[in-house]
Amino acid sequence: MSVAKDNFYLATTATFKSCEIPKRKPDYISASGSKYWYCKSGVIRHSDHWDQVASCYWFCNSSCGFCKWGDFTPPSLLERSVNKYWHIDVRKPLPQGLCHVKYIKGIQLRYWLNKLDIDYVRALVGFRGGPFNNPKFDGYVIEAKDKAKIMDFVRERQAAKIDVFANSN
Repeated sequence: MSVAKDNFYLATTATFKSCEIPKRKPDYISASGSKYWYCKSGVIRHSDHWDQVASCYWFCNSSCGFCKWGDFTPPSLLERSVNKYWHIDVRKPLPQGLCHVKYIKGIQLRYWLNKLDIDYVRALVGFRGGPFNNPKFDGYVIEAKDKAKIMDFVRERQAAKIDVFANSN
């Protein structure tokens, strides 16, 4: 996915370099008052808030910064697939490249995913009902390329008779 004017604001990460505020009228002003000027090579942003900006992580050490289109990091497949609650509904077919890893009784799956530095989101499998329509989860959705990593890790530890059920080495 290449980043450009029509998608730079969708879950990207970027570090803007300090610059002067352009003398022309902004091309866009957000609801929060941030001003944007589009250039052929990137975008200038003037704002009183940085770091987490909506679904993005944008950094700048001043109130006005410039970032080239090629310097934006696009979201991963996992980030592009989540809903607004940061879940993925596994009752629907998953996008190619993602897989559902179900809970394994007794294994602290989230702990090991974190330990192995594997990105994940919770897998929504339905709702329990009740006054708040409580969501029901079963495991996590990860990128398919990482499934072998977690499964090999669990198998190796089990073969070595190392406790995979605990939060320790």
